[in-house]
Amino acid sequence: MKKEDLISTINSFSEDTSVSFYLSNKGNKDYFFFECNCKNDIQKEIFNCLKDTILEIIKNNELTEFDPVGKNDGVIERLNALDVTGYMKLNNELQDGNNFEIDIKKLGEINFYIIQIKNSNNDIKIFRRYSKSKSLSKGFFMRIFNDNFSKIKEKIFQFDNMVDFIVINDKDIIIFNRYSFELITNYNDNYIINLRNALSIIECSDLIDNIEQFKEDCLNSKRIAKQFTKAMQQNSISLILSNLNKVGEAIREAGLPIEFVNNKFKYENKEQLSILVQLLSDRYAKTLIGEKITS
Repeated sequence: MKKEDLISTINSFSEDTSVSFYLSNKGNKDYFFFECNCKNDIQKEIFNCLKDTILEIIKNNELTEFDPVGKNDGVIERLNALDVTGYMKLNNELQDGNNFEIDIKKLGEINFYIIQIKNSNNDIKIFRRYSKSKSLSKGFFMRIFNDNFSKIKEKIFQFDNMVDFIVINDKDIIIFNRYSFELITNYNDNYIINLRNALSIIECSDLIDNIEQFKEDCLNSKRIAKQFTKAMQQNSISLILSNLNKVGEAIREAGLPIEFVNNKFKYENKEQLSILVQLLSDRYAKTLIGEKITS
């Protein structure tokens, strides 16, 4: 999805669209929901507030593909919803209706909320992580009538115009706040899944000596899991496996402190971990080996 297409989709919604509001509790294995009914005037106010915020963020930032390793300033990121295991689980549970509470007291702690906006052609889900102010939760709310304060006894829900991420038609996830996105969708699990898939490919290809030690060292690092997630996105490991005759020469030219003998990396200790992961993921695979193929 291009930035212009995203803006056009957002602008296709008017105040006449339907707005649904869901509170969610994120359990250890499942998501639980409570659907809130809003009056039409409140729906319109929520819609206008969030539409303006979303458009402002999109217009003032560059839209790029999600980079697992890191995010630059002035950037919002796009991901394919089908590639986010946690979102697909969340959405399936939201759609099937089995995990809905009819009493908000039974929902428990509210971890995030979802605002779903629909028209005849498109559907947008807006996600925002929720937490009460510690100072407010320890004290109480007051309202003023004329010059008198009175304590508010009713249950209060705090809503703001901030957005963590949106999902367009359950296809494109647009991320404004990476930390909240990872927390709500358990995206850290995706990093581990991609790491294990990458290690399985490497092990089956017999590409590394001392593979068990290499696997153990990799599995102890979230940073490496992110690097291998990027490797799986960009097919860097396949690039190396398809061009093993270019690897040794590329290593020698770059002066990298690792041996490549008989089409196998000689992994000796953790000091070589960073270099080897960079070779297998993106940095050296594309710049050293990829360039040799194209030249």
